[in-house]
Amino acid sequence: MARYDRAPSTVLVQPIDPSPLYKEVIDFLNEQREGTDKPRVTTVRTGVEWGIVETPRGLYAICTEGVGPSSPVTDERPLEIEFFVTGEERQGEFIAMFPACSTKLIPSKLRKFRTSAAPVPLHEWVRSFGARLEANYSSWQRLLEGIEVAL
Repeated sequence: MARYDRAPSTVLVQPIDPSPLYKEVIDFLNEQREGTDKPRVTTVRTGVEWGIVETPRGLYAICTEGVGPSSPVTDERPLEIEFFVTGEERQGEFIAMFPACSTKLIPSKLRKFRTSAAPVPLHEWVRSFGARLEANYSSWQRLLEGIEVAL
């Protein structure tokens, strides 16, 4: 029996794939390292998986940790995602603990990164493990389902 009984949600999250930005991020980081003894960056990743939810009030972004802006992403309030270096020349692959840089994505850019994968119900999108994730899920469920009901 699960400690937390998660109520299913009718909200669907469309996964996005920001990997088209990886080359740009790698180039940026390598420019920053020019003239130093730091090895060149070979691979990067985002810290978490992101998805978007289209609503009548705008586009919301939510990660699999149940974190994201509580208001719609706009051109004036873009989504900021972080990138971690996961590989360097001379060192190979590794797990990074801290982000190396971040970028801000406006709604039109987020929509371009939609994957062809089927949308995922919110209750499956947000990871389930402990009180923090359950609280995050409940907050998103109330917010996003409330928008649909209110309009």
